[in-house]
Amino acid sequence: MILTSWCKASTAKFNIQKTEIIPIGTQEHRAKVIETGQTRDDSEEIPINIYIAKDGEPVRILGSWVGNKIDNENIWSAQLDKIDHTLESWERSNPTIEGRKLIIQMVVGGMTQYLAQVQGMPKGAEKKLEKRIRKFIWGEKTKSPINIDILYAPIKMGGRGLLDIKSRNEAIDLMWLKSYLKFNNDRPLWTLVADALMAINLPQSESSSNRETKQSVFLQSWKTLSGTKCPKTIRKLFLTAKKFAVWLEGLAFTPSITIAMPIWYHAKADPKIRCLTGSETSKCLIKNHKVMRVGEIEKLANSLQHPSNTPDPNCLCENCVETGDVNKCENPHNCYIQAEKLIGLLPPKWNLTMRYQSGGDIIVDNTNDPDHFKRKYFSGKYETDGTIADAFHAFTEGETMNNVPQKFNDNGNTEVIKVHIATKLITANDIKKLVAVIYYGRENPKNSMLKVSNPQRTGNRSWEP
Repeated sequence: MILTSWCKASTAKFNIQKTEIIPIGTQEHRAKVIETGQTRDDSEEIPINIYIAKDGEPVRILGSWVGNKIDNENIWSAQLDKIDHTLESWERSNPTIEGRKLIIQMVVGGMTQYLAQVQGMPKGAEKKLEKRIRKFIWGEKTKSPINIDILYAPIKMGGRGLLDIKSRNEAIDLMWLKSYLKFNNDRPLWTLVADALMAINLPQSESSSNRETKQSVFLQSWKTLSGTKCPKTIRKLFLTAKKFAVWLEGLAFTPSITIAMPIWYHAKADPKIRCLTGSETSKCLIKNHKVMRVGEIEKLANSLQHPSNTPDPNCLCENCVETGDVNKCENPHNCYIQAEKLIGLLPPKWNLTMRYQSGGDIIVDNTNDPDHFKRKYFSGKYETDGTIADAFHAFTEGETMNNVPQKFNDNGNTEVIKVHIATKLITANDIKKLVAVIYYGRENPKNSMLKVSNPQRTGNRSWEP
């Protein structure tokens, strides 16, 4: 048996009596493995003392439950019973409302966070926990004297900082999405599996597209199935991104981000790029040149600037000779032209040929201020730097602008302006009001004040000179 051989080679020892096998594959294949005890017709039979899990039977691995067609609600029901029993024990001590808040954080939060992270919490379990929290926080009271949203609010805003189980679960979903969007060499293994499943589960409209060029629907314009036919974990990624508006957004990006973007089906490129992807020259770029990213296509396009390059299939310039020998390209010049066309379909914000040269920082120095304000530094750099993961932002709204904004250049005529900014939260007659003051100087017409009548809600604001 493979497991026995592995144990001998690695000097490790497995507890065979507790070992269980989860068949992987089609339903017919899984049923056959359970019936025959063999993964293949010519394979060794699985020992009879090793249990093979059937469909619907969860197997516990590192605190999570995995298996084929398992019911997540049943898995959570046992955990909910433990929480009920623990809260009943704490109820006998007659805790204060502050004590009840801490108990909820410790019991409900502590006993569900790990399982919610590795297993996901179904909506039914989430609603039951919300009901248990409301019941426990008020003890014997049958009706809630205060709206639950007020209890969820921070103490500084008049709330109690009570555990908001729904918001906590949404934060977990966002962290899973953040982990998936980590497009570098350190990506978790499960993200690669997710990418492969997305590239396989295609709608009819994408049936003719090249699978080799597909990296991620979050970076490219091709479509994948996102409905009921999509695996639940992948569907949750799409729902989370849609709910919190997580997209590639930013005023501008440094080359470290733009060159790492895939050139094929580039998410921000002109839709015509899809037509170029299927051409014979593009197939040569993919198969022979192994070009996948913007930085690689830019390097090929720059070959046109070589002083010895000529529009000839038999061009003998250094780049063409090397490309023909190494990549077995029959017409390097055509590939260079195609690379230039692909670069030209990128909007200015993502086009390396139009990259913006960032300037220095703007420094506001008020060290000699009689009021002894600390020195303030304001960075004039607005380009997003880092990796592709840093280009993703949540809560993005409005129309996307693909042009690079122009930075103001004062040509050395810099004028240092002293500005005082102060904010204060005022409470009067149980009404909260946030006041912000911007002060340029005595009787300066730019002096202004912002009043927000309810800091927890948007839209109730006004400027006053």
